Amino acid sequence: MTRQQILRAAVFSAALLCAGLSGCKPAGEATTGNTTTKPVAIRLAYFPNVTHAPAIIGVADGTFSKAVAGKATIEPKVFLNGPSEMEALLAREVDVAYIGPTPAINVFIKTKGDAVRIVSGAASGGAVLVARADSGITKPEQLVGKRIGTPQKGGTQDVAARYYVTQVLKQRLSEEGGATQIIPTDSPQLATLFEQKSLDAAWMQEPWGARLIAEQGAKLILEDREEWPGKQYATTVIVVRNDFLKAHPGLVRSIVTAHTEIAARIEADKKAAVAPINAEIKRLTSRGLKDAIIAESLGRITFTNDPYPDTLQTQADRSFALGFLGRRKPDLAGLVDASFLPAAP
Repeated sequence: MTRQQILRAAVFSAALLCAGLSGCKPAGEATTGNTTTKPVAIRLAYFPNVTHAPAIIGVADGTFSKAVAGKATIEPKVFLNGPSEMEALLAREVDVAYIGPTPAINVFIKTKGDAVRIVSGAASGGAVLVARADSGITKPEQLVGKRIGTPQKGGTQDVAARYYVTQVLKQRLSEEGGATQIIPTDSPQLATLFEQKSLDAAWMQEPWGARLIAEQGAKLILEDREEWPGKQYATTVIVVRNDFLKAHPGLVRSIVTAHTEIAARIEADKKAAVAPINAEIKRLTSRGLKDAIIAESLGRITFTNDPYPDTLQTQADRSFALGFLGRRKPDLAGLVDASFLPAAP
């Protein structure tokens, strides 16, 4: 059975379960006699990126709100990078977050497994290396001595870029006396740096790569998924604050089930997803993109609930090799809690 068949089966199973419950009410509501507790506010964090499309659509069309109706409300929180999103989660300002795996792994390791759990995958693919047309870069090996932009230091694409330069190309970075620079910058600002010729290349998530290709003539050098077995790996996952998960497991299950349905819906008709994604990106960033850019981005991404745990360990090992995770080799036991994923029939 393929991963997409598993995803569809999970959605079908969730629908059957829902049909068998009275009124299909989400779990998590506490009652005492005729008294219902005040709805919980679920602070749901995500980026205005195509790799976070299930969150973008689920917030905009009310899928998440309907999934927890009567039990909780959804309070969207928008971020531009993973490290700042995780800081908000640790400060108890966020409960559930769509995030790249690397920041989630960092928090898990640094809090000795206490702070977060990955309860679902969200996306595979959708990270690209692009270069300015006049940079002289036509293949990844030519990054030596160049200036490479990434969304933020310690984020998933930042680690990918640093790992490639230092471990694959065996080059030192500028902070270590080498000639190759990694320049972390929020994704929307990378376009400005490209236009100013302050960057030669960028390792970034969609739609920002497709935008640079369409608007500035940047060249696609590498799709990150080409470097992974089977071209599948975790680009985006759903993390939950561990204390929130313990207090509200029913709500977490409802969020994961809703995500699974949205992911299957997008995969079934990516063309239909273009307009709502673009409308929300425009609302959140004050600038829309051409529909063709969104469509191109969607073509590089698989939306799923699979967290690809083996690839999480690989990404952790890469962060460790770069010095982001301290002195002990990372142990991710307990990071992924797959019990909230809908079971196949």
